[in-house]
Order: sequence, then structure tokens, then C-alpha cells
Amino acid sequence: GNLWMMDFGEEGKEEEKGGGRCVGYEILGSQVSTAQKVAEKFGLEDSITFVQEDARKADFSNAKLIWLNTYAWPQDLKDEILAKISSEAPANAMVLSYDPINSAEASTTDH
Repeated sequence: GNLWMMDFGEEGKEEEKGGGRCVGYEILGSQVSTAQKVAEKFGLEDSITFVQEDARKADFSNAKLIWLNTYAWPQDLKDEILAKISSEAPANAMVLSYDPINSAEASTTDH
């Protein structure tokens, strides 16, 4: 599965330049390699980093936008990632998911 996070920088300053830093987490090395080639093809290698790592190790503390491609994820992994996001991500972070997110799964905490 894929997980992408956007960090628009301090007080959204990167957003003024047309985007922010994006980190993609993917467990399969072949997918990371393909993604890096696509980023290079479009001149995005300075804005996008791809990491071959379990998304459960991701640092959500500065994420502003989190996209989850949860299509093939088992429910327990979805629940675990959503709990991690809920406890680590800023309160104003936006989470987009392939599957609908149940409000009980994504209960928020104060940061």
C-alpha cells in the first residue's frame, strides 16, 4: 500500500511556491524505484521523497495532507495507521483515503 504526506513548511510558506515537500512510503522496493523515476521525469525529485519503509514508522507530526491508498490493506493495518495519524498528526491535517474513513476509526485527540 501507499502512504503520501505533504508538509507545506513553516506557516505554509512552501505553499506560496506552488507546493510543499511530499514523502511517499511504500513497502515494495520496485514501486519506490518506479515512483522515483516518475518524479525525476517530471522534475519533482527535489520536492518528493520516496521511502521503502512500513508506513507505521512514518512521522506524521508535520503532515498537512495525508493520502492513504488503502485498497489492499487489511482492516487491522488501516485501524493502526488511522490511530497513529490521530495521535501524531496536527489537528488541522487532512486525511484522504481510498476507502471511506469511519469516524470511530479516526477519532481525534487534542494536540
